Amino acid sequence: MDWSPIFARELEVRGSYVYNHAEQFQGRCWKAFDLAIHLLTSGKADLGWMVSHKFPLADYQQALDLTNKRRSEKVVKIAFEFGE
Repeated sequence: MDWSPIFARELEVRGSYVYNHAEQFQGRCWKAFDLAIHLLTSGKADLGWMVSHKFPLADYQQALDLTNKRRSEKVVKIAFEFGE
């Protein structure tokens, strides 16, 4: 992995899988994954904005081609929709 963009922007990266550190939130000590799941399931964290494009599964090739143009097309995340 090339870490240059992270260093250049002076970003702080924390891993929750490896460290599973505890966070204080609303007077309780939470493990990182437990807090993330709580925030998502309670509606306090909406990550829907991260899905910039949706495709039916049948259009997988178009979706994969779009990932190669992620900067020019402003792709954040691509999701596949599964219909009935």
